Amino acid sequence: MINRAFLTALLLFGATNAKAETCTIPTDDEVQARTAKCLLSIDGKLLVNERCNFHVSPDGHGTTLDAGKYYVEVNVIPKASTNATMAFWNRGSGRSDQLASLGPVTWFNRSGADCFRNRRFEMCASEYQTCKCGPNEEYGCKPADAN
Repeated sequence: MINRAFLTALLLFGATNAKAETCTIPTDDEVQARTAKCLLSIDGKLLVNERCNFHVSPDGHGTTLDAGKYYVEVNVIPKASTNATMAFWNRGSGRSDQLASLGPVTWFNRSGADCFRNRRFEMCASEYQTCKCGPNEEYGCKPADAN
């Protein structure tokens, strides 16, 4: 589970290391490695409440939720004095291009789930695996809870 400190560390690491790492999760269950329990609510409508494809970029700057018809990206957008976290979605088109903005969002934790929200949007994911890479390591990553 990515907690706020881990996410902050990923963001700081990504800001100081321009080389993107390729993380692979050593598991026999490929579906579990790329999916999460997902919740997506937009404009007061619950759109997703099931397992879906979920991905956190190795640098921590991007998170995607792909539930087939619904696709959402949450990205850290660098600004002059601070970073903003913005959400975008496909309006239920089933496509991942030409995304519409949902505006700035904030991260929060709900009962162990990592969530983002603003006044019209909420997305949560839990029961997913993450990995961390050592410096200059492209393969051989360990689960996030490994030492």
